[in-house]
Amino acid sequence: MCIRDSRQGARILPEWFDVVDDPTQKEWHGRPLFGSYEVDREGVAPGPLSLVEKGVLKTFLLTRQPELGFAGSNGRARLPGSFGANGAAIGNLFVRARETVPAADLKKKLIEMCQQRNKPYGMIVRRMDFPSSASFQEVRRLLSNCLLYTSRCV
Repeated sequence: MCIRDSRQGARILPEWFDVVDDPTQKEWHGRPLFGSYEVDREGVAPGPLSLVEKGVLKTFLLTRQPELGFAGSNGRARLPGSFGANGAAIGNLFVRARETVPAADLKKKLIEMCQQRNKPYGMIVRRMDFPSSASFQEVRRLLSNCLLYTSRCV
C-alpha cells in the first residue's frame, strides 16, 4: 500500500501545527527566501499549498506524473528524477505552531503524546535542509526513503 493511500487524512503532527509550502512568497520579515519560484520544471505555476492543517495531513507535493486519487500537478516539480520524470520538492516551507513549549520539554511532551495515542514511536526532526544543497545520492536517498530521526517512546 502506498503511503499516500494510508496517511492522507491522518494525524501526523500535534493539533497545534500547520505546515504550508508557499513558493510565491519572496521574502519573510524583510529577508529574501531561497525557495521562491514562478513556475516549476514542468511550467506549472505554484500557489500556497496547505500540507498539514491542525496536525492532519491534507495533501502532497505533486508533479505532472499521474498519481492515483489526485487531479494533477500542484507546481512542485523542482528536482530531476529518474527516467526523465521530475521529482517534487518544497519551495518555502512554513511550519506554524499555535502552542509553544520550551525546548527542554519537547521530548517529554512527544513521549506523552505517543503513549496517549498508543503509538510505538514519535519522530523528532533535528534538521531540515533544502535538497539542492545535498549531493545527488543524498537527494535520492531523502526522497525515496524519507528517513527522519526517530525517538522511541519508552
